[in-house]
Amino acid sequence: MTQQITDELPPTVVSVRDGWQWTCQSGAVVSGLLAAVAAQLLTLFKAPPPDGVKAPAEGAQTVLLIACYSAIFLNISATISSFILIDKLGEIGFKSSSKHPIYDPESTSGKDIGSILKTQEQLMMDYGASRMWKPMLWHCIISLIVAILIYVVMQENLAVKVSLLVITVVNSGFLVFFIIWNVIPGK
Repeated sequence: MTQQITDELPPTVVSVRDGWQWTCQSGAVVSGLLAAVAAQLLTLFKAPPPDGVKAPAEGAQTVLLIACYSAIFLNISATISSFILIDKLGEIGFKSSSKHPIYDPESTSGKDIGSILKTQEQLMMDYGASRMWKPMLWHCIISLIVAILIYVVMQENLAVKVSLLVITVVNSGFLVFFIIWNVIPGK
């Protein structure tokens, strides 16, 4: 008697996975909205005050700008992290079914033909998916980081430049770690 393989996850696992997926999707939406709000606040704080209104102290203006740029960058980073988590949650079914031996239904010997030894990306590329999707991901992330930094370097004072550079380096380190960790098979 041959064992039948099911590609269905247990209901409890599906429920937990779906709950986390909704949480991550909601987090991505909220983070995106907060980045938009921070961008709007940035334009407000950078605009000259209306006639008759005293301009804020330079130190206060600098702190507000650092907070706005940080909020934009960190919320975009949170959105990207949510996408990475959603991708990992989507792999649960694939990883579960690829651990089991694959049986060839047309085989008369009843023997299994092995397990899936490829990642989802490798499997999809074997069937025609673009090999450029990972470089495109990196391009999007690097372009976003560089665009924000170039704008800050061109527009802001030294305190804002240094603060955002520190935040960018630390946060980019985490993003790179999560993306590389996501590429490592079995993780």
